[in-house]
Amino acid sequence: TLTYWADENTDRVLRLGSWSWEIPPGVFQAFNSAFIIILTPILVRVFAWLRERNIEPSTPAKIGIGMVLTAASFVIMMVASWLGGNTGKVSMLWLIGCYFVITIAELFLSPMGLSMVTKLAPRRMTAMMMGIWFIATAIGNKLSGSVAGFWEKWRHSEFFFLMVVMSLVAAALLVSQ
Repeated sequence: TLTYWADENTDRVLRLGSWSWEIPPGVFQAFNSAFIIILTPILVRVFAWLRERNIEPSTPAKIGIGMVLTAASFVIMMVASWLGGNTGKVSMLWLIGCYFVITIAELFLSPMGLSMVTKLAPRRMTAMMMGIWFIATAIGNKLSGSVAGFWEKWRHSEFFFLMVVMSLVAAALLVSQ
């Protein structure tokens, strides 16, 4: 849906004087990869700094923080939807900001989840449990495709609100464990 947003609701034209270039919608997905490359070493250093001071959050807490950050990224898109009247075009900075925050969330979720699986699984079952982690990820991706069906039926702000609520519910479930 973020690519749909880039195509339909983002002002993708870069202008410098008389020169202009329209960025293809798929190019915005590259921000996620670039942010992963840029932010991973920074986040590793932040966690090391926190660990030295004995204030590093636990792995489940990091995953919960990741889900809250996921919700925050969709709040950015919800606000952008309101500002664009749910159908108009807004600055590409909204989408780039969303990718920035959701990438930080991803860095709190994916490596932490993999780490938790390797720590908690019995040694002889580690590979199988990693496979289950990836199957769960695949199921989540399939379900996200199902939820994307609401994109055409709902106003964009309502769709992103659903994403916020689902992310916060997941965070609450993680915290309650």
